[in-house]
Amino acid sequence: MLRGLVSSLLASIFLLHSLNVLVLPPLNALDRYAYDYLLHANPPSQNAVDRIVILDIDEESLSNPKLGRWPWSRDVMSQVVTTLFEDYEVRVLGFDVVFSEPDTSSGIGTLDALAKGPLADNTGYLDLLKKIRPELEYDSIFGELLMQYPVVLGYYFNVGEGGNVKAGALPLPTIFADEASIKEGSLVEGNGYGSNIAVLTDAALASGHFNPIVDPDGLIRKVPLLIKFEGDFFESLSLAVFRMSKALERAEASGKALSVQPLVLFDEAGEVVTGEGSPVLNAIQVAGKRIPVGPDSSVFVSYQGPQRTFTYLSFDDLVEGRVKLEALRDKVVLVGTTAPGLSDFRSTPMGALYPGVEVHANVLASLLSDQASALPWRPIEVRFLEPLVIFSCTVFLLLTLGRVSPLASMGVWLVLSLATLMVGLFLWTNYRVVPQVAPLLGAITSISLWNFGYQFYLEHKKKAQFTDLFGQYVPPELVNKMAEDPARYTMSGQRLPLTVMFSDVRGFTTISEKLSATDLSEFINLYLSTMSQIIRDQDGTLDKYIGDCIMAFWGAPVENKRHALSAVTTALAMGQALAGINDICQKKNWPLIEIGIGLNTGDMSVGDMGSTVRRAYTVMGDAVNLAARLEGLTRNYGVLTIVSETTALACPEVVFRELDRVTVKGKTEAVSIYEPIGFVNDLSATVHAEIDSWVEILRDYREQRFHEVIAAIDGLRSAQLAKPVHDWIYEKAQDYSREPPGADWGGVTVFKTK
Repeated sequence: MLRGLVSSLLASIFLLHSLNVLVLPPLNALDRYAYDYLLHANPPSQNAVDRIVILDIDEESLSNPKLGRWPWSRDVMSQVVTTLFEDYEVRVLGFDVVFSEPDTSSGIGTLDALAKGPLADNTGYLDLLKKIRPELEYDSIFGELLMQYPVVLGYYFNVGEGGNVKAGALPLPTIFADEASIKEGSLVEGNGYGSNIAVLTDAALASGHFNPIVDPDGLIRKVPLLIKFEGDFFESLSLAVFRMSKALERAEASGKALSVQPLVLFDEAGEVVTGEGSPVLNAIQVAGKRIPVGPDSSVFVSYQGPQRTFTYLSFDDLVEGRVKLEALRDKVVLVGTTAPGLSDFRSTPMGALYPGVEVHANVLASLLSDQASALPWRPIEVRFLEPLVIFSCTVFLLLTLGRVSPLASMGVWLVLSLATLMVGLFLWTNYRVVPQVAPLLGAITSISLWNFGYQFYLEHKKKAQFTDLFGQYVPPELVNKMAEDPARYTMSGQRLPLTVMFSDVRGFTTISEKLSATDLSEFINLYLSTMSQIIRDQDGTLDKYIGDCIMAFWGAPVENKRHALSAVTTALAMGQALAGINDICQKKNWPLIEIGIGLNTGDMSVGDMGSTVRRAYTVMGDAVNLAARLEGLTRNYGVLTIVSETTALACPEVVFRELDRVTVKGKTEAVSIYEPIGFVNDLSATVHAEIDSWVEILRDYREQRFHEVIAAIDGLRSAQLAKPVHDWIYEKAQDYSREPPGADWGGVTVFKTK
């Protein structure tokens, strides 16, 4: 009885989700990830990609003196539009930009002010102004061009709370409120808008919004073809360009004037939507082509690949005459930007920095394609069948699982799950149906797991939880070893002797300012991936990333009696890896980097710490703070790594050079600091001799024999070891020789800010 009740309850949850009565965000997320995978593995084929060209406002275009400062003059845009249609014979032009403010670049405003002021009585001036005015009203000139050519302007709606600002002139609705009635709340609704100035909006043959639908994970997978505003319906940029293209084909075939055909909406019953009732939208038809849409009028973006899958041409190349005629002839052109300063990048399944204009290009390519499978969709039949399939599988599992062994139950679960995935893959591959398999998989899996047996389930869950807890901190091979005996390991707070590391990139802010967003992302991924792998190779536990800073520790959760040696070995390896990273930076014309590493060994608190909002497996204590301070001191002494005395004493296999005795910020007790040079057997006799000489120099320094220190360091100018620390002690010795520190000095350098 209990088995059946629990199984039925589990099935009901997933059934309600499939009916949109109960929303389970994890299932939606799983379906989104599945869609992303299918897009990457087998994108829908389109034969219209080559028909679309993106005219790019890139960095080179913004710096071209012929185009002027951004935003460019309407006179420039008029010249560009004329060139595109008259010289290059483009088919349709769509703007993924907004002309939101009047153009003042011609100076007409200043001339009018003179006419109303100092020159109001100068008839000659007034006559001349009247004569040249038509040539200076750039907005009107641009508007006249828009009436002559198949141009589609772009604008946007403000969606969500607090976005009721209305700027510019909104175009006429694609469908008026009294012409169609859709189920209330199903369409995306705008609160405000940002549109083009009235003279351009009124002149343009068509306009379309470029609003996407942003999923909860921040990615764009769908675009609404219609947005509702104050009861009326407004079409998207891609749909408007598609309609304009079809109207142009119709005009060319018939010899008649250009006329854009209206949209026809269809409900789930296949009936034409009218102004009565509140049906659920299912399809949009234009020019004889029926476009399947979701209830919110959305279509899936059929991404063809990463950014720049479409042809990009720079405005800079266009104005400089470097674009060949055949590159644009009879093409649908979308004007957009990839310039970082104009901030039109979107997060998509194809990348975190994907040009917004290319999102619309993908949708437009699907609409223009004559292939039936170009546009991904979810037929209404699939939406209706999904609850029935969940119910049928539940009945089958209830009749089967109670009669077979746990091993056989696992086999049943595996077969049904694979069948679900294969059917979903079949529908996608052959019909471009977007499968929604998460509810069914969830029902099958949850019911099967329940029937595996309570104890087996608990054991499995415990092991999975253990892996989730530690897998993000320690290498996978150690997690597997820990999972064999989980009772030995805990995330509860403990006081243990450990070694902690802080590593930071020097001058990262300056570096980030010199790199583009794409290069900065590639750079930080290269650096963090390389250094993190070295830490993992030495069985280190990654604590956290703090910007470009890496925090790690050794000795927990897996015991490591030689944790100090592992940490020092890691620091030496990171120094060697830095050379390889800088080689790559040099080849890519990136700034070369320097890093600082601080290590300390001591008793620390380690465990699962944090708040009710966020927790993490981390270390805390004075010993941790000292390591952070030591990392900061690497800049002063000009060395890669500084370790504490406790760390150095724990590593007899490594040769260290003592740097100084210091008192760091927040501490009164002085500590000796050291630089790891290398392993004992790897260093030459010369290096060993230099270290011995340095020991004598430090002894003389602390005994205030500063003249001997100065002379000895002068004798080390040709030494193999790093020189900045020599200069540091040399300058201090010179200062103290002129003004002795006093008899109670003790040879300690006090840092009040580090």
